[in-house]
Amino acid sequence: MNTRKKVSNHRRQRNAGAALWPALNHKGNERCPLSPILASLVVVRLLQPINNALRQRAAERLANGITHDDGRGGITNLLGFIDDISTVVPLEDLLFLCQQF
Repeated sequence: MNTRKKVSNHRRQRNAGAALWPALNHKGNERCPLSPILASLVVVRLLQPINNALRQRAAERLANGITHDDGRGGITNLLGFIDDISTVVPLEDLLFLCQQF
């Protein structure tokens, strides 16, 4: 009998939390099979112009004789997977990258 009382109290507490924070309990976008595809399309559209601009900056450095450690002017690596973005940039491109967002 004590077990039932503990379980019902636990359910009441959990439901009270759901009422206070409904957005945290809503996972509608994770259930939609199209969400990762749509997120990937958006990330690609955002990253392509930035990647092109960073590669242009690397080409300009290379044309000026600044090769960096990769020998190609410090080419940036921008990677996106679903809604995560990862990047490796030379230090002089960091401020430029931050200003793009």
